[in-house]
Amino acid sequence: MRDLSVRRLNLKWGELFIPTCGWVKFRVSLTSDMTQSTPH
Repeated sequence: MRDLSVRRLNLKWGELFIPTCGWVKFRVSLTSDMTQSTPH
């Protein structure tokens, strides 16, 4: 698994750092929220 960097821009948008592409923006939804997608 690669070490990926994710940062939150605001309530709806975040950025994911991909080494070959750089920072890529994505829209955050309830299903893709990092805190809810990790298994407990």
